[in-house]
Amino acid sequence: MTYQSEKHKEVFDKAMVKKNENNYKLIAVIYLLTADNTLWNLAKNAVKKNAVDFDAIKLNAIHPKGYTLYLTEIVALYLLQCLTQVQQCVWPEVIRNMNSHTLAKNYQT
Repeated sequence: MTYQSEKHKEVFDKAMVKKNENNYKLIAVIYLLTADNTLWNLAKNAVKKNAVDFDAIKLNAIHPKGYTLYLTEIVALYLLQCLTQVQQCVWPEVIRNMNSHTLAKNYQT
């Protein structure tokens, strides 16, 4: 991975101790949270072994850069969750019910 600095790498590595290293969403969120020291200090107690309790993070006295990172994480996590749901729920139905010719016809502009 590419880090902002050696300090970012150190904080990230320390934050990943005893975390689920197979949970890529969690790794991504921890990576973003640890990129900003103030944000990480506010959020680290909300990071559990396999999840982040975003409701427990209080963003008092945070600067715009940290707030932007925080919002990016929420949006990214939401989009990953939506993508996972689409792959697991919708896509198999589309494949079962439509052939490629029908798909192409339905999505022409």
